[in-house]
Amino acid sequence: MIGSTIAERRRNWAKLSRSKSSVSNLSNPWKTRAPKEVEFNHTTETVSVQRIKEQLEKFDLSSTAPIMTVPTSAPKTDLPASVLRTLPERKRIALVAHDKRKGKLLEWTLKWREILRGHDLLGTGTTSMWLREQVGLEVEGLLSGPFGGDQQIGARIAEQRLDMLVFFWDPFDVMPHDSDVKALLRIATLYNVPIANNPVTADFLISSPLMSQSVQCQLPDTKQWLASRKPAD
Repeated sequence: MIGSTIAERRRNWAKLSRSKSSVSNLSNPWKTRAPKEVEFNHTTETVSVQRIKEQLEKFDLSSTAPIMTVPTSAPKTDLPASVLRTLPERKRIALVAHDKRKGKLLEWTLKWREILRGHDLLGTGTTSMWLREQVGLEVEGLLSGPFGGDQQIGARIAEQRLDMLVFFWDPFDVMPHDSDVKALLRIATLYNVPIANNPVTADFLISSPLMSQSVQCQLPDTKQWLASRKPAD
């Protein structure tokens, strides 16, 4: 009877010890899993390094073939040849401004009115009218910008009948004739016409000693361009 009681006590003590051990493992699960995880990661890294070495051995690193070819000469272009043009001492100047920039153009022309009187001036519809009435300048009036005035100025440039462009365009507004504005700026750049899009640049141009001198500049040789476009016999 006593022996069975001692045996039961031993079994109960063993159960209690096992339960305490399981509770301890639950409260700190990394205690038993950490060594296995470290060992697994170490094995994984070793396998990855071995795979990389095997992949590198498949490539022929001794080859001297270039990965990419660098061009040794400049790419060919279809730009037209240039000819010289002489800008006269009395310049033909176009004055253009969008509605919200017309005030700036009026201020600028008042500042340089005496110099501008020594040149031939033209402008688009409303701008030319304001310059005549409020500044007292002789300005040839063209159509308003949205009705083709910008295109008329572009035609003057292409015909070499314009020497300078002062165009205060509005950078904060979208115009219904934006395509015409872009075409005008493009044709002026193509024909090497001096352009001022703000008062400071216009100040630099109008105050330059070249304003009262004849100046040579380059522009595209349109005749040569047309000749190169003829179909082959």
